[in-house]
Amino acid sequence: MEAWSSAIDDTNRSILERSLLIAQDDGGPGVCWLLHPDGAAQDGEWAAYEWLTGDGSSPDDDRYENFGALLWDAARRLDTD
Repeated sequence: MEAWSSAIDDTNRSILERSLLIAQDDGGPGVCWLLHPDGAAQDGEWAAYEWLTGDGSSPDDDRYENFGALLWDAARRLDTD
């Protein structure tokens, strides 16, 4: 958290501080999957984020309504590769 938060703004720092890290790819491009409770929908599903830590992006660049949507998009991308 300390290494990541030094290079991001307050909004993204808040996302990181309250997120649950559910996947991290340390051997590749540095992809992290995060679940964030503050972005919960009416049905209680938490917002999900896919963050590529090594490319200069921010956690909120790839926000999904829920974990299922993130998985669906990841599977779609695998299918097109």
